[in-house]
Amino acid sequence: NALGQGKLKKITALEYWMNGNSSNRTQRILNAQTTFAWEELIDVANIPDGVNTFNARFKDKYGVWSPVETRFFVKQSTALTEGNKNITILEYWIDGNTANRVSKTITPNNPYHWEELIPTDELQNGLHTFNVRWKDEKGIWTMVHTLFFVKDENQFTSLGENKIVGYRLWFSEEPDYFENIPVTAIENVVAINDSVPLTYLPKGRHQIAYQLKDARGVWSPVIADSIDKPDHALFSFVADKLEIAKGETVKFTPSTKLFIDSIVWSFGDGMTEINFEPEHKYDSIGKFDVMTTVWHRGTNEGIPYVEIKYITVASTGLLAPEVYTLKMYPVPAKNVLTIESPSLPMNSIQLVALNGKVIKKVLPENPEKTAFSVENLQPGTYIVVVKTDKGWLTNKIVKE
Repeated sequence: NALGQGKLKKITALEYWMNGNSSNRTQRILNAQTTFAWEELIDVANIPDGVNTFNARFKDKYGVWSPVETRFFVKQSTALTEGNKNITILEYWIDGNTANRVSKTITPNNPYHWEELIPTDELQNGLHTFNVRWKDEKGIWTMVHTLFFVKDENQFTSLGENKIVGYRLWFSEEPDYFENIPVTAIENVVAINDSVPLTYLPKGRHQIAYQLKDARGVWSPVIADSIDKPDHALFSFVADKLEIAKGETVKFTPSTKLFIDSIVWSFGDGMTEINFEPEHKYDSIGKFDVMTTVWHRGTNEGIPYVEIKYITVASTGLLAPEVYTLKMYPVPAKNVLTIESPSLPMNSIQLVALNGKVIKKVLPENPEKTAFSVENLQPGTYIVVVKTDKGWLTNKIVKE
């Protein structure tokens, strides 16, 4: 019927019935509308226990009925559903061959963990279905659960020859972004203990998924889990002047401010401030370390920002700026990293990942020059934080 073709038609009536019994269908007349939300309690007292079908169709204002919509549902009488039922029997078969189904009687249990190697020697290469159902202690069977699997003898590898060569992971927020990570020790069983940066994820619960890749290039089924990510404060700041005369002011401005709800500035001269963009007047002569402590709402512990600014205050005029540098080599580093600080002795060294996690701590053997191993670090960029008597020095390295 082409009546109303191409138009948004209004629903005027519906009919429903169960188990194909259309002679006993029930009809409802509706107020004509293009979208109809149907919610109704329907009596199922006269239908049997087990799997049943619910059928419905809808009529538009031109008198044209829609195709019949069918949904399956399970009915179990009140007496059969009382309490927590135990599983007693399972049956399985392949490719709909129910005549050759396998039945197993199990010790009544709930839940029941089933793990079994099932032979597939007689199956041809290609796509197959695996079907299984369970029976409870009341004698009621579940609906059949069907899973698809592929048999391909050409991809079979003899036991002991196949190995895990890598894996990939992704988050539900970015399902199209895969981070592929090689495995350094290629074995049959691999212990994965890698750090995954989460700074770009918002606060909340996230689903993480990953797959393992074998020597044939075949990926495993997807393994999913969930993680809870709190908001970690990310912060940095700049000063409009680093050398001033006594009595002058310095303005401090945040350059990065993520997940920050409150802040405390320490200007190194005993004074503090809680504004995000303070201007501070220095009335004393000397060198002052300025640092901040930031908080995110809901956290009790503040996070100090480690890149301290050095403010030098002279009696009159401006001093020539003092520049402290770190010399690091080789760049990129492979096995050993050497750090030199000829103008300022080093007290300690930290290697920090880009997500803020401290990866390695080193006590220098020589305060002016020290070398240490980075062989076990994952390739990538790291921040080097060096503590000195005058504060902190920072730089970046690349590990190949």
